[in-house]
Amino acid sequence: MSLTELRTQLEKLGLSPSTPGLHGAARRDALAQRLHEARGDVPLPVARNMSNKSSEREAALLRRTMNELRGMCEETGLSTATDGLSGDARHLGLARRIARGRHSEEHEALRN
Repeated sequence: MSLTELRTQLEKLGLSPSTPGLHGAARRDALAQRLHEARGDVPLPVARNMSNKSSEREAALLRRTMNELRGMCEETGLSTATDGLSGDARHLGLARRIARGRHSEEHEALRN
């Protein structure tokens, strides 16, 4: 399903298609997850379209509690806002945000 189709389906169900901080495949996956949860479908795989290193980093973060993830976001200056997300989708969104944030920091350190 395309990004446009996902947004349209969510809006038909009265759900927000907003995904602050998510782009590309991460955004599409979050919207698809939100739609599947709303419909009561089986959840999508967590690590689609990711490198093994990113998948491993996210898997480790997904084992943490929401309170731990929020604390990690606050410590690193990342937003904890997850507009329109709840439950597992919110947990996944924060884990991805932290994983991307750490990857960006590592990338910047290598460039300097």
